[in-house]
Amino acid sequence: YFKQTVHSTNPYSTINYSQVMAVLINFIKPIALITILLGTYLALKSNRVKEIVVYSTTSQSGYIFLILVIPNGEILLFLFLFADSLNKVALFLILSYAELHDSKRRNSLLWYCLVVFSLICSCGIPLSSMFMIKINLFELLVVNTMWLELAVVVISSCGALLYHYKIAQILLFKQ
Repeated sequence: YFKQTVHSTNPYSTINYSQVMAVLINFIKPIALITILLGTYLALKSNRVKEIVVYSTTSQSGYIFLILVIPNGEILLFLFLFADSLNKVALFLILSYAELHDSKRRNSLLWYCLVVFSLICSCGIPLSSMFMIKINLFELLVVNTMWLELAVVVISSCGALLYHYKIAQILLFKQ
């Protein structure tokens, strides 16, 4: 296929980058969609908080690849990476604290506030940074008439609400 992308009229054989990009997009997009769905599904199936966060991270990596192949998606890429990195760091710090301290020390109001705040920011509940980023992602998908991708992102977002709820149950209500 790459022979078709090389112009034979030029003795230096330049590459037609638009065709190469089209091939890369067609290669990356299905992988991104499968990664989003599979990461969300595995996070929903898991009952261990660390596994849920790892599978959530896997799903988010699918979002990164999807954002890369959406026309004008690079606008959201830095915001998504920054917000998601902060959210994951907060979740891993909370998990580390939960492992190091007994449940009596975790019954403080500060603990509950930190867990709830980090989960709200991570799952994309309205008025959080991830919510605003996902609204912009929805808009980009609609503008570019990427309906399958929109359906995958909506399904994954609903799944994210459910597995973040599971994290809250485990961290806040199980002793």
